[in-house]
Amino acid sequence: MATTHSLVTSNNKYITTGGKFITTLRALPGIIINFSGYIISDQGALITERGFVYGVDPGSLISSVISSDTTILFTAIATVIAGTYYYKAYAINNLGTSYGELKSIIVS
Repeated sequence: MATTHSLVTSNNKYITTGGKFITTLRALPGIIINFSGYIISDQGALITERGFVYGVDPGSLISSVISSDTTILFTAIATVIAGTYYYKAYAINNLGTSYGELKSIIVS
């Protein structure tokens, strides 16, 4: 299975993870979160989909965004309201679906 890593920041204050960073942007009526991730390993099989799952409950990440990127570095955008969000990067290949570590962000 592919291995992924996910990154995010809040309120234009950089939070770095693994030497990479991104920002969020304010937009009415919500806040745009720019998710960014990268594939650590594809285990020798072509990645067919990559993106992020997210939600307000760490045990139930019910929303998702698919990245249109096709490289090891990938991004996706979601519009949310203020609150705490939990998210994971994911990647799919013919070996299965792999998820990155669970992370959280407070958006206000």
